[in-house]
Amino acid sequence: MLRIRHLLTTALAALTLGSMPHAAQASAAQVMQQMEKYLWTQRVLVVFAPQAEDADYGTQRQMIAANAAMLDERDMVVWEVLADGAVRHNGAARPQLHARDFYEAFGVDAAAFTAILIGKDGEEKIRQSTPINPDTLRRTIDAMPMRQREMKN
Repeated sequence: MLRIRHLLTTALAALTLGSMPHAAQASAAQVMQQMEKYLWTQRVLVVFAPQAEDADYGTQRQMIAANAAMLDERDMVVWEVLADGAVRHNGAARPQLHARDFYEAFGVDAAAFTAILIGKDGEEKIRQSTPINPDTLRRTIDAMPMRQREMKN
């Protein structure tokens, strides 16, 4: 399982030790710093696709749009990363961020669709090469200890 804190620490260590090219180190660290902002406050769905016309990407986007209230209720943010360079956060373009940095940071193949759910604890909960069904998202999130506490309050 992927842990955002671990990746951030690793990226920063690589920057310090010089084991990666300087630009790649800084870029990987920038992505992880973006993700670390959500620790303990929001869950993150990161959707990777080779292109906007990818069928799985279109399906995942439709599922997200049709279930926006469910995602909002579960404190979700959505990042969309396309191999052509486009990066979006909750639908808004983020041109200052580079898709290749997300692909490197998450170890995702740019030629394939990948969807990743990250919990509020920064741990990767789901990684799959097909769209994540809204029911799977709901069941997975609702089974998390933090979500259980949220539902009691």
